[in-house]
Amino acid sequence: MKIVFLDIDGVLNHARTKERLQSYIGIDEGNLRNFVEFIKRARAEEETEVVLTSSWREDVNWDAVENGYKYVYNRLYSAGITLYDITLVTDRKLGNPNRGEEITRWFMEHQDLDISGYVVLDDEHIFEFKEYGLTKRLIRTSWDSAKGEFQEKTYRKGFGYVTKTVLYALQRRG
Repeated sequence: MKIVFLDIDGVLNHARTKERLQSYIGIDEGNLRNFVEFIKRARAEEETEVVLTSSWREDVNWDAVENGYKYVYNRLYSAGITLYDITLVTDRKLGNPNRGEEITRWFMEHQDLDISGYVVLDDEHIFEFKEYGLTKRLIRTSWDSAKGEFQEKTYRKGFGYVTKTVLYALQRRG
């Protein structure tokens, strides 16, 4: 099984996304379409599951957005993607948990799974992943649409990268 660790902001949306969920930016239709295609290609190779790492996984911290997680879940589900799991937040009081630590903890808690590889789709700073040895599996996107979230040009570039590097990395364990 391959695992795709998915952030939402800066991956499935960007600064110019039109859809809104109350005062928050929703999911961009084009980015979602490209992500679905990415998952289809990955699943053609091997079973591939999506684990949500985004702050959208926590309704508790989104007082202004009721059911933010349900919104994300339903948008993905309506596009044919079910979430396998979510990572747990490591430090709620800081307000900005370390995704690298959370992903590492997720692996430790799921040692019973036969995971052949993984990739991280996120716009967070590389240092959050470097400390945990995850940078080789990171496709770093950007909130600024001019620099490339999961949009068409990034998708094409990404799939050159994904096909050669990420899918290769997904085949390698550890």
